[in-house]
Formats: sequence, structure tokens, C-alpha cells
Amino acid sequence: MNEFSKRDLYIFIVTLLIIILIMGATIYTDKQQIIMLSLQNETLFDEKEELKESLRQSDEVFSKQAVLVKSLMEKLNKYNQ
Repeated sequence: MNEFSKRDLYIFIVTLLIIILIMGATIYTDKQQIIMLSLQNETLFDEKEELKESLRQSDEVFSKQAVLVKSLMEKLNKYNQ
């Protein structure tokens, strides 16, 4: 006695194929998201390095300005005496 008809077998196979297709699409989407996040991470790392360099340059400029202000204050104090 045949418990499953050909129609049931076709429905089962089509259902399995749809599930496999959905799983494949989900895995592909997850991989794409991982790639995008890794690219964003690299971009953020580059921006972080640029910000560090900019901060270092700002510190250099600030220290030069501090030396100039200090020397100007010393000269001003000499003239006031």
C-alpha cells in the first residue's frame, strides 16, 4: 500500500527546496552584512589613525603656541618692570 502519493512527494520536495533557498539567502545576506561591517571597521580604523595624527599635530601646534605665549609674557614682564 502506497502511503504517499506522487503529489505529496512533489509538495515535500518543493517545500524542501524552498527551505533550502531561504536558508541560502539568509546565509548570503549574513555574509554580506559581515563584509559590510568589516569594511566599516577598516574605515573606522583608518579614521581613528587620521584623528590620532591630527591630534598629534594639534598638540604640536598648541605647544608651539604655548612657548610663544610664555616668551611674550616674559617680554611683557620685562617691559613692565
